[in-house]
Amino acid sequence: MSTGAKKHRTHGGTAAPNAGGPLLRRARYGLQALALVLAVSAVVGFLGILTDRYSVVLDATSGRTHRLSDRTRAMLRGLDAPHEILVVANLDGVDPRAVQRTQDVLDGLSRESDNLRVSVIPIGSPDGLRMLDEAFERLARTYQPVIERTNAAVAAATVAAMETAGALEQLGEQLNAVAARVDDDHPNAAALRRFFNDASSVCRIAAGDAAAGVQAAQAGAASTIGRTPVPALDIAVSHARRTLGALHGQIGQLSASLDTLVRAGDDLAPATAREETRPLAQATVRLRDRAARAISAMDDVPPFPLANAARAVGETSAALVIGPPRDQTGGPPRLSAVEIDAIFPRRIPGVSDRVPTPDVRARAEELFTGAIAAVNAENAPIVILTHGASEAERLTPDFSPMSGAVSRLRLRGMSVVEWAAALDPEPPSIAALDPSGMRPVVFIVMPTSGTTPEGAARMLKLSTALRALVEAGRPVLVSVTPSTLPSIGQRDPQVEMLEQLGMKVDTARPLLRQTQTPAGPVVTADLLFTTTGADHPISGAIESLRTHLPWCLPIRVEPGVRRVAPVIIAADDNRIWAESEWLRFRQTPAAQRPLLVNPPQEDSARDDGDGPWIVAAALERTLPDQRSQRVVVVGSTGWFLDELAQQRVQSGGAGQNIPVCPGNLELLEASVYWLAGQNDMISQSPEAQALAVIPSIDPDRLSAIRWGLIAGLPLLVLLIGGLWRLLRG
Repeated sequence: MSTGAKKHRTHGGTAAPNAGGPLLRRARYGLQALALVLAVSAVVGFLGILTDRYSVVLDATSGRTHRLSDRTRAMLRGLDAPHEILVVANLDGVDPRAVQRTQDVLDGLSRESDNLRVSVIPIGSPDGLRMLDEAFERLARTYQPVIERTNAAVAAATVAAMETAGALEQLGEQLNAVAARVDDDHPNAAALRRFFNDASSVCRIAAGDAAAGVQAAQAGAASTIGRTPVPALDIAVSHARRTLGALHGQIGQLSASLDTLVRAGDDLAPATAREETRPLAQATVRLRDRAARAISAMDDVPPFPLANAARAVGETSAALVIGPPRDQTGGPPRLSAVEIDAIFPRRIPGVSDRVPTPDVRARAEELFTGAIAAVNAENAPIVILTHGASEAERLTPDFSPMSGAVSRLRLRGMSVVEWAAALDPEPPSIAALDPSGMRPVVFIVMPTSGTTPEGAARMLKLSTALRALVEAGRPVLVSVTPSTLPSIGQRDPQVEMLEQLGMKVDTARPLLRQTQTPAGPVVTADLLFTTTGADHPISGAIESLRTHLPWCLPIRVEPGVRRVAPVIIAADDNRIWAESEWLRFRQTPAAQRPLLVNPPQEDSARDDGDGPWIVAAALERTLPDQRSQRVVVVGSTGWFLDELAQQRVQSGGAGQNIPVCPGNLELLEASVYWLAGQNDMISQSPEAQALAVIPSIDPDRLSAIRWGLIAGLPLLVLLIGGLWRLLRG
């Protein structure tokens, strides 16, 4: 073989590898890039799984405002049993920033403890109703032992009522028979027959009313609340208790009348009629006692808070905190609630877009923390509603004039009982509610009008009860009503005791306010507060919340008394004055007061136009035995009744009702907690919170950032890789 041929073969042999070298390098680099992309994708996916299970929140703000407080974290770490937060809300019309901040709090709470489950149910979504049904089915199963016990109590009460009604019908027939046997020769024969016939009618009517009440109780026990599976046991208990109470009162009156007849002389009733009436009178005593025992059994039935929760969800929205069972035998879980309007404030078109929005994050954390603490607390306050009403005006069992306030207190884990101080000289026993005696007891004293002789007598008894409470060092919330007694030189017994504490309530001169309208000046006795003008824990709870106090009375603090602090102050406004001639104005129906030709004016020397005026005050003093006593005085009446506190308006287009005056019930709740010495349970209003340290990101800018992180970053990596390959060749 020639040398040229060898060279040719050598050149040809080395040419093939040189020709395929770039392709191999590109393939090799492509495989490396693909492996790198797959590896990075796997790492990113694995990190996504880890962050879904274990998340870390880094707060870069100077005030550390986007992390849970140490107190909250410590409380959550101490949860040793399953808890659940159930938020049911219509988010239409709610500020999206508030929704996000509240959701951040809920996420933080659930991350901090494995024993806390959080469910947010938007009822406007397609799956919302299904999720809501599942949640209440779960709650109903948890409450099943309570439901069974309450049903048994209602059934026993209805049986007692029906048997009593049947005995009354027989008693009525026997009374008619006695009337027919009255001797015609007796001078009082006609009156006796009317008496027996009327008594027989009372028996018949009472039996009929009892039958109707029993049917209502049975219908309530058989029905459910809305679309939830929760039975309406609160209605059943209310009808059963009211039916037994009516029977007890009617039988008691009948028994007294028959006993009077039995003890009468021969000139009023013949001996034969009296002897025939004697066993009937004794029978009424037995029936009355039986009704009393049935009433006592119904009073021992604990409240059914799940019914309140179901109604709250059905009417508007609700945020519920459900705790573990109270005992080891499968008792009911503890239940508390959070005001939905506080954590999801409504968005006001045209206003929310222009003004800074208060950061509700701290408010949401405070409310949920307080609710979790409430369901685990063994020392929730017992509230005793004290009044001087008559037997017919008792509040039990449904507390109808103030059912909204009672429902709110019960959803905070509190117990509410009634004390009719004009009828019962001693407070009710709370041994069944607090066997250990560890729960604080707070008395709420509701005023009684003394415009009638009977009302004046009851007001004196109520004043005596208030004096006994204050002298015993009990915590008391006192509401005061205007009175004409000081105008005629007499002392007002409802506030006489308060003077010894350093407070003098001017009950003779309520505050009126005049506003100018196109139709002329309009005078009103209703004062609305959005700022308290005071620095007190109770004041902070209602700061910036609309609070409605009717017929406000000025509270003067005696000079040198430092233990009294103002809670609400009416500013020195030239449109407000203390009116001395107010009686005719108050007697005029509220709807007709704006039509008065000559409304009250500040035109008397006895009027007082020099403000400001304290209309709510709090006192704290140390007793001789070193105990601390707290008293709150509100110079207004009816401010926590349903007529004012439960007023609601529909939020525009959102289909949700919001309270007109949310500060009223906030004032009541904060006062109870302060009186009970539980200041840490008092939460400030959302409007009183500071603005966010980090401003909110514009939605368009936030969307751009998200897309940049999702798509922009990978494209940037590919672009850099392409430029690198071009430079390398």
